[in-house]
Amino acid sequence: MKTYKFIFAFILMCISFNLSAQSESKIWIDGYVYTETSDNQKGIPFAIISLYDTPNHDNLIYFTVCGPFGNYRIKPYEYTKEYYGTVECPGYEPRSFRIKPVPEFWSDGRPFKGNATVNIKLNPTAISKDIVSEKFVNKNDSVKNLLEFLQTLPNITYENGNLFTKQEGSICLFMNGYFINGSNLIQQLNQIPANAVSCIEYYTLSKESLYHAAVNVMLKIGTQASWPKYSKKESFLIE
Repeated sequence: MKTYKFIFAFILMCISFNLSAQSESKIWIDGYVYTETSDNQKGIPFAIISLYDTPNHDNLIYFTVCGPFGNYRIKPYEYTKEYYGTVECPGYEPRSFRIKPVPEFWSDGRPFKGNATVNIKLNPTAISKDIVSEKFVNKNDSVKNLLEFLQTLPNITYENGNLFTKQEGSICLFMNGYFINGSNLIQQLNQIPANAVSCIEYYTLSKESLYHAAVNVMLKIGTQASWPKYSKKESFLIE
């Protein structure tokens, strides 16, 4: 019975975070925002990616925040269109670019299907410090769901249906390292049982950041974001 309840709760979570529409889409882009030196590459956590309509740069089409490893995913994605994009993160030069439509066939003749890897490189403006997380594990049996769990964190407050830092700063939420949002987010956090969560990572961000803190919920199941060992190259789709 416990296994059944756990699986059912996970299904509810997938539906609640607007992932049902995403799962129906067969097209997405993902990759890493990263920087490099002569002998090292590293992801840039919590960089802001915005993609706009090319003719009208005021018309925001896609918005996401990179996870703890500089990882991101935009799904669903209309791959036949061109977009004007920006990437911003404190400590790095902001970047504007054009992202070309994904071709129907790759250079080796393979037809495009599924996803396209679009890595984006940023140049640092200063020596940046690694952002270190605080990890929290639920040890309180009275905490029944994820929303209640989040409110036990020492620097989080819940007010008028919104989560803030105690300093009234904004918070961006991640699930297994990937950015989540939605109009019914708070209500849906209520549906995830606390025992489905392995731990919560809390990151204090720069004062220059759009968000003041990042919270990453690590589930006991599902694929976790990570930093792969292979060398990354910027996508040919970026100009």
